[in-house]
Amino acid sequence: MFSPVEWQELLCDKLYRTMISPTATKTPKILIVGSRLSGGGAENHTRLLAKHLFGGSAKAALFQTSRDDASEFEQQFDLGWRGSLSNPRVVYRLARLLRREPFDALISLGFYPNTFSCIAANTLRRRPALLMMEITRPHTASLQTTKVRHILTHAARRLTYPLADLALANSDDGLDEVVRHYGVPRDRIRRVPNIVEPDTLESLAREDVHVVRDSGSFSICVVARLDPVKRIDTIIEATAGLPRDLPCFVDILGDGPEKEKLQALVAKRKLEGRVCFHGWSRNPCPLIRRANALVLTSELEGFSNTVLEALVLGTPVVTSFCSSDARAMVVGGAALGFPVGDHGALSAQLMRLFNEPELRRTLGEAARRFAEQHCVPDALQAYEDFIREAICRREHSHQSDESVFRPRAH
Repeated sequence: MFSPVEWQELLCDKLYRTMISPTATKTPKILIVGSRLSGGGAENHTRLLAKHLFGGSAKAALFQTSRDDASEFEQQFDLGWRGSLSNPRVVYRLARLLRREPFDALISLGFYPNTFSCIAANTLRRRPALLMMEITRPHTASLQTTKVRHILTHAARRLTYPLADLALANSDDGLDEVVRHYGVPRDRIRRVPNIVEPDTLESLAREDVHVVRDSGSFSICVVARLDPVKRIDTIIEATAGLPRDLPCFVDILGDGPEKEKLQALVAKRKLEGRVCFHGWSRNPCPLIRRANALVLTSELEGFSNTVLEALVLGTPVVTSFCSSDARAMVVGGAALGFPVGDHGALSAQLMRLFNEPELRRTLGEAARRFAEQHCVPDALQAYEDFIREAICRREHSHQSDESVFRPRAH
């Protein structure tokens, strides 16, 4: 229960947001800072925010731009990143842009955009609201790098992340790490959904599939970078544990340093005809749509974009318990689960899907319902609400600063 003083503060804050603050009614001027608009999860997230946020009115400042990006989005700025030696230039250009255009809020995605945005914004006497977002589990991911890199990124986050008006993450695990490891107060963290365009996914899924499979076969799809943390060995061992007469095929889309090691494991288990490596794919949606199951074997994840795409397309998902969100999907009936690295348990879940067509149908229906909260346009409302909240916080901070430094009348 709130005390009378706390109730008064909450009421005043609500009145301020809805009646006093001009940002409660007008469309705020937003700058999105990201690495680029095409590529992996963070890049796609940046693209979707730039495309849809506040009706597409936001501008984007990008570390790198391309012709394709320029043809799709006119309101973008190239920050000129060409390697680590150009980092000061990125900060300088971003600070100059913020001085030239009076943005109400700046939202950044990922370590470098977050850090550089914080530095650039704090060169201003009256800076815009600052929202920093992580789409991974930042501390856990940092531990997978070299010791020196981990120490440096940890120190940078400890210095900059607490300065954000709001810290955002698309997973509960990501929010927890931002609080525990980087000192962000709990009252300044917010959970946001992933963003996906169902119509675009459906269109991509209708493209031709260049992998031929018999109509009666059981098709498994894996989309992941071939890194140790993705534990692709689990699906290979699980496939080896399936009955040899089962018409099962595994299509692995992705590339990475573990490829040769994984190919050797396939040969060792005599699975050359059942497990196929297709390399990186620009559009994995046709294979995901056709698959009887999409399998995620990761040791850790934030909230997997590939899993979300499978949920939207109605493909049953079998996921390792690599995050609290994965467990929530399993508990909610939207996916089947197994402990990380337990290929025996994964084999058992795949056999369930093969033997129970009704289970595949109910999983697909539950998956689509689970994914609705992440679909455009509904998913954008949370971002827009939090941006307005951050702007209100920043305006209130400016007013407090002015009242502190305003000379008293005699």
